[in-house]
Amino acid sequence: MKKSHFIAAEETVSGSCATFQALLRVLVEQNKVAICAFARATRAAFRYVALIPQLAPRELRGGAASSEAVARLDPPEGFHVFYLPFRDDRRHPERMVAPRARPFPRADEEKIDAARRVVDAIRLTKWHPNQIPNPALQTHYRVLEMCALERNVMEPVHDDTEPNYEEWERVNVPALLTDYEQKCFAEARLFEELAGAGDDASGAPRLAGQKRKAIAAPSGKRVTMEASTIAPEYNYIIDKVKTDALSALTNDALKNYCAAHGLS
Repeated sequence: MKKSHFIAAEETVSGSCATFQALLRVLVEQNKVAICAFARATRAAFRYVALIPQLAPRELRGGAASSEAVARLDPPEGFHVFYLPFRDDRRHPERMVAPRARPFPRADEEKIDAARRVVDAIRLTKWHPNQIPNPALQTHYRVLEMCALERNVMEPVHDDTEPNYEEWERVNVPALLTDYEQKCFAEARLFEELAGAGDDASGAPRLAGQKRKAIAAPSGKRVTMEASTIAPEYNYIIDKVKTDALSALTNDALKNYCAAHGLS
């Protein structure tokens, strides 16, 4: 899937801006979108796209902007171009890898309530993105100010995009996050500790970049895993095994078979 982009009117051909504006306003008045074939260049292959119209905010307010500065800051009018997916682009990998023997894991009410308490605690009220200045732009202004005033040290820039940890402490967010982590990930971490996934054979912790060592099977015993029942859609794999043609299957097909029957 390609990411969307925005197009605006440009008078490259006589009358193109008038045609663009007419189509834009008709779609807005009728509350519709345009489905069309779109090519970004003359020799480029076309793709089917949806054109979402957007009017300038000053037109939506029903009047002109109060000043030229405000008008320059308003988003332009034009179309948002969204590329439409083909049938093959719509995939559901969770249906392919979900085991047939047991249902797909889902969060219970206790975990959902723990997550809801965290979201409610850090919810922002009376907030708008326009209240947050761009930290990169503010740093640029500080550098210009330092050069203009011939200073050797730049004044620090406060980044308002960072979380307000003092406010989080006041509304008890750290404790709620700890409770959420315990309810959702405690069992998985306990399993890793029992299996020794984080340590090597000597008991030393595994460093970053090191691969996990395979857990050795007991000597004298052969570890085998068999599926009690074979899903009907995987009968062709059994036929490949009987004819000694298993090497003809792809790695993805074998992984899907193992995941569907709880094998690893």
